[in-house]
Amino acid sequence: GIGWYRKHFTLENIVEGEKFYLYFEGIYMDSTVYVNGKEAGGHGYGYTSFYVDVTKLVREGENLVAVRVKNDLVPNSRWYSGSGIYRDVYLVRTNEIHFDHFGVRCATNGIYPKQDTALLQIRAQVVNDGSTAENVGVLHKIYDRDGKLVSTSGIALYLEPGESSDCMVRPTVEAPHLWTDEDPYLYTCTAALVYRNETVDEISCRFGIRSFAVDPEKGFFLNGKPMMLRGVSRHQDRLYKGNALTRQEHYEDAALIHELGANTVRLAHYQHSRDFYDACDEYGFIVWAEIPYISSQSDDPKAHENCRTQMQELVYQNYNHPSICFWGISNEITIAGEKPGLVENHKDLNALVKEIDPTRLTTMAHV
Repeated sequence: GIGWYRKHFTLENIVEGEKFYLYFEGIYMDSTVYVNGKEAGGHGYGYTSFYVDVTKLVREGENLVAVRVKNDLVPNSRWYSGSGIYRDVYLVRTNEIHFDHFGVRCATNGIYPKQDTALLQIRAQVVNDGSTAENVGVLHKIYDRDGKLVSTSGIALYLEPGESSDCMVRPTVEAPHLWTDEDPYLYTCTAALVYRNETVDEISCRFGIRSFAVDPEKGFFLNGKPMMLRGVSRHQDRLYKGNALTRQEHYEDAALIHELGANTVRLAHYQHSRDFYDACDEYGFIVWAEIPYISSQSDDPKAHENCRTQMQELVYQNYNHPSICFWGISNEITIAGEKPGLVENHKDLNALVKEIDPTRLTTMAHV
């Protein structure tokens, strides 16, 4: 059926040119967002995060956000039979010159240990929602686990009104401390947006420096060393709570997996909470993350486009996690037998992932 959520919130001291977004980490499943009685946007997928621009709908003083949630069976997206807002929601307030907080974020694109030096590629996207062209700068800093600055780099951009631009830098980290299953060492990367000599926006992410490989005869290797994978499969629910787990409960699940002696997690069969991916990074787990393309290919003509969208969102939203080594493109999809277009759809999904992220392997659970 249909459920409604409503929440009042207050905004003070709104400055001309500010941008406002509502950011939802997960709603199951088909949602429409309203602000002060007007539709702001929505999302049709139950496991991926999304945002809506509410700049033109909010006002000084009290505001009302209402979310309509319907438990539609979106093609190739089923699993959980409950419904509702089950992850956190944020109000994001930015300058008119700002980072694209919901795109690739501060993506550590292609991290390769090179002997005693790690060469990084760091990407962020800057947006000019103002009415004039502007010069801006982006300053990247990388810190080690103890908070020590280990690398700094910067780039200057010129943005026309309404324009967005990727900024890519390639800093190095000398004598990198590699991320391993026994020592899951994490660095922090920050990107500061400087506009008219002021820092007007900042984003950050944690990442690990590591390499991996798979040999058909010898198995899995992490940083050139063989590693026996001992794994479990994990769903994101609990008795009496459904999918609405807190960060503490996600970490409790990770602790139980670690206590078992497992070092590998397959996250079945959909995008999980960012909290759990964070926990996997911290425990040094090797992760297989996949989309809910499950058991039987839908006959709905929109089904494949649904899979493509969820595949893109899974990769873009979780790219920076060093624990993830495998992107799963389907799960036991031949349970219901062969269907027209099945092989072609898999080839397309595989090519899509390789285009976005050539650094990881694709996989599938096959009957």
